[in-house]
Amino acid sequence: MEIPPPSQLTNPYPRNKSGFYGELGKGSGVTIKFLQTGISHSELDNLDLIENIPGSEKWDVRDLFQRTVDKERVSKSILPYLQDESKVKFFNPLTLVLLPFNVEITEIEKELKFISPRVEGKNGHNYEVFEIEGAYRFFVHKTQPAFSYIEWNEQKVKVVAIDGQHRLSALKRWKSDPVRGVEFSDWTIPVVMIALFKEENESSSPNILEVVRKTFVYINSTAKEINESRKILLDDESVNCICSQEVIQHAHENDQKQLNELNSKLIPRMFFDWRGEV
Repeated sequence: MEIPPPSQLTNPYPRNKSGFYGELGKGSGVTIKFLQTGISHSELDNLDLIENIPGSEKWDVRDLFQRTVDKERVSKSILPYLQDESKVKFFNPLTLVLLPFNVEITEIEKELKFISPRVEGKNGHNYEVFEIEGAYRFFVHKTQPAFSYIEWNEQKVKVVAIDGQHRLSALKRWKSDPVRGVEFSDWTIPVVMIALFKEENESSSPNILEVVRKTFVYINSTAKEINESRKILLDDESVNCICSQEVIQHAHENDQKQLNELNSKLIPRMFFDWRGEV
């Protein structure tokens, strides 16, 4: 009989990430635990898009929280921005959720579970451990949340983007089709990894996909779009916007002068609604 490698004998959770642990407020019988961290270029392969999860095409209508990736937007907008060496790169963290996956029936485990933590000591540190057996476990440092970490079994967990799937899709595509002379292998991609648990003493709670759907809807419906006036001031690509910025800057410079030095023929900056408040 073939003997498994030592790593398989000692650790059923080969994937892991360390970071800062936190917990958001409880509601609807659900607790959300999260880890703020970053992933490397090579770890992109460990992340999934909703449309690629086996069985997702059979989900109920109310569970279909994520739209299909807009491949044209990825190709024509996001990828060119990421690959343009003349642009400074920054974007909000990807929001990833750990979804337990039943490999026998190839479906997401929808039932939320209450997990009573156990205390475990490692290398002189004490942790509270929240474990969905076989899928993943949170190690929460008792006194230093920044020393916390997650371990998971990629065969029994799908790590899925619920916010930032277009950025993730663009990065995955770039990794699979590198651009000569343009690298991102040294990037650290910011992410927030969340896991969902049932609250103690709750007789009922929504299923995992219902909670993820509500979280997705909230994230994507409460973000306030920049108004048109502010867009003009922030757009460094449009010639018209740059010209408008120059006019406002000219007025601004005049406003800063002493009264006896002001050019009375220039319109004061305040008349341009430059803050976009109207």
